[in-house]
Amino acid sequence: MNTNANDADAIRGGFNKSTYVAMENSLNSQHAATSSLTSASHNIEGMSLPNGASFAESMERVKHLRNNLSTWTGAVYIDVAESLNSDTIMEIDIMETIDNATKKVPSASKRCDENCYWLLKKFYNKNDEVTRGEIFATIHNAVRRGGFQVKCRYQENSRDTTDAKTGWIEAKCKRCEFHDEEKNKTHNMKKKSNLNTKKEAKEKKKRSGKPVKGLEGHDTLCPVCFKIYWDAALQRWFVPKHQKGEKIHCGHKQRKPSDIRLDMKYVATQDDEELAKHVSNTFVPTSALKSILEQRNTNAYGTNWQQIHHMKRKQMEQCEGKHKTSVDHLLHYVSSEENISWIALFADPTTNLLTVKKQKSKKNSTLTVEELSNELLGDVTDNPSHYVAAMRTREQLIHTETGQLMIALAFTSDTQRMLFDKCKCALVRLVSLTIAIFSKQLLCCCSS
Repeated sequence: MNTNANDADAIRGGFNKSTYVAMENSLNSQHAATSSLTSASHNIEGMSLPNGASFAESMERVKHLRNNLSTWTGAVYIDVAESLNSDTIMEIDIMETIDNATKKVPSASKRCDENCYWLLKKFYNKNDEVTRGEIFATIHNAVRRGGFQVKCRYQENSRDTTDAKTGWIEAKCKRCEFHDEEKNKTHNMKKKSNLNTKKEAKEKKKRSGKPVKGLEGHDTLCPVCFKIYWDAALQRWFVPKHQKGEKIHCGHKQRKPSDIRLDMKYVATQDDEELAKHVSNTFVPTSALKSILEQRNTNAYGTNWQQIHHMKRKQMEQCEGKHKTSVDHLLHYVSSEENISWIALFADPTTNLLTVKKQKSKKNSTLTVEELSNELLGDVTDNPSHYVAAMRTREQLIHTETGQLMIALAFTSDTQRMLFDKCKCALVRLVSLTIAIFSKQLLCCCSS
C-alpha cells in the first residue's frame, strides 16, 4: 500500500481527522470523570475520607478499621437457678459478671443470692469428672453461640486443707496461647502411626487456629477468660456476680456459630449416643443419622459427616467389645427388648458331647469320643467325632460370660404369644364342645 508521509491522516493510520477528534474528546471526558471521582469524598464502612487523601492515608484507615473489627465483645448465655433454694431456670450473660474492680470471690460464709448465681442443683450438684464434663459441654456450646471457642480446665484449690476440696473451672479463649509447631508435628505423627493404610498420608498444610508468633496480623493473643467455682459446703457450682477476668476479644474476628465445629463429646448427649449404638448394626446411613441428631439436638448443627460416622463407629466398637460373639449379640438383643420372651439351651464345650457305650470285660465301661475308630463310626464324611470337634471350634456360638456353647434358642414376642393364647383357648373350647356333643350322642344311644 502506497502512503504519503506528508499526509496527517496517513501518519495517524489512514483514518480521517474527524475520527481522531471524536476519540480524543471521549478520552478527555473519561479523564475528567475519573478526576472528579477521585477528588470526591468517600465513605468506607461509615468512615469519611477527606478530599485529596493519599493512598497511604487510605490504607492506614483501612488497617485501623480492620483492627477495630478484631476488637469486640461476645455474649455467653448460660442457664442458672433463680436462687439457692429454687431450681427455676433463668438465663444470664456470664460476660456481664466480669468486673476487674472486684479482686476476690465472696468467701464461703458470705455467699448468697445477692452476690452469686447458682448452677442448677438437679444437674450440677457434684464435683466429679462426669459433672465437670457436662459443665465443659455447657460452656463450649454457650461460647459457640457467642462466636468464639474456649479451652476449659479444672484447677483444685491447693490452699484448702479440708477434706472437701474446693476448686474452679477456668475457661479461656482458644487464642490465649501461641501455636506450637513441634507439638503439632508430634500429634500428627501419632495420628499417622495409627493409620492402617499402606500409603503414607500426604502432608497437609493448613493455617492454625491459634496465633502464630511473628506472623504479622496473626500474632495477637486474646485475653478473654472467666471462671465457675465449686462450693464444697453447699455442694453447688456458682458464678460470682462480680469476678476478675477479661471480656474484650482482640486479634481475631467474631465467627458465625455454624462455622465453629466442636468435638462430639461436647455436642452429643447420652440419648444421642444410645441412638448411634442402636443404628450401628443397621443399614441406616450416616447422613440420615446426622439429620435425626440435628432435629433432636440443636447443638448438633455444624457437625460434619465424619464426626457422626466416628461416633457411630465408636459406639459399634464398644458394643463389640462387650459382645464379641454372635451369641452375645443375640442374647443382648432378646434381653434388652421388653416385649420378647425367650429360652436358651446351653452345653459345656469342655466336656465330651458324645459318649458311645460298648460292652467290655468290665461293667459300666464307656468309650470316649477320642477312642472311637472309623470302623465303629461308619462313614468318615459324617463322623460324630468330627462334628463334636467342629462344634467346639465354633467360637461364634460361645457365650463369652459363661463360656458355654449355645445349642438352641427359642423366643417369641408378646403379640405372637397373645395370638397363640387366643388360638389355644379357641382350640380348647372346640375340643371341649366336640367331647360334649360326642358324650351326649353316646348317652342317647345307650338309653335307646
